Amino acid sequence: HKVTAPQHAKSAERAGVDAVIIVGYESAGHPGMNQVGTFVNLPAAAEEVSVPVIAAGGICDGKSMAAALSLGAEGVMIGTRAVATEECPVHQNFKDWIVNAGITDTIIIQRSLRNAARAIKNDVALTILGLEQTDIKMKDVMPYTDMIRSRDAMMSGDMNNAMLTAGQCVGRIHAVQPVGEVLREMTEEAETCIKALSSKII
Repeated sequence: HKVTAPQHAKSAERAGVDAVIIVGYESAGHPGMNQVGTFVNLPAAAEEVSVPVIAAGGICDGKSMAAALSLGAEGVMIGTRAVATEECPVHQNFKDWIVNAGITDTIIIQRSLRNAARAIKNDVALTILGLEQTDIKMKDVMPYTDMIRSRDAMMSGDMNNAMLTAGQCVGRIHAVQPVGEVLREMTEEAETCIKALSSKII
């Protein structure tokens, strides 16, 4: 079960889940309202529950994977990094946008509606932010956040006329690769990082 805060992880454990995915504020989609990043959210959740904790949000390579494991995760989930793979069925425009984006090219929208979402900084996201400066209700932004509209844009490559979600790690993704290659590089780099840590501490 995906959760955005340690207290929600505890509730999920009480409900009988086998594991929880804890997301930090860096993540794409809905990262919760607390604005707490993975470095704080993850270890706090891992200390609160006995079920396995899987980390998500800002994880895109072996370095971030090693960090997550050292903070108490039993595994990691990648979202944005998985989009920029050869096998992902979205349009190449979306993959190219991820590769060329910087770490500040995503924004949080709908926070004023208590439905915070991280999306790419495009015309629709900026329109929603503008609407949030007025007295709006959820129904006023729904035409812009419609998931069918978003799906169609991802498949057609229209990067401006729909809400498209991506995590802050876009600024750390530099190539579209086969998914097997991504996973192999991540695990090898994580192992290298973990082995190198002892020499940095002593």
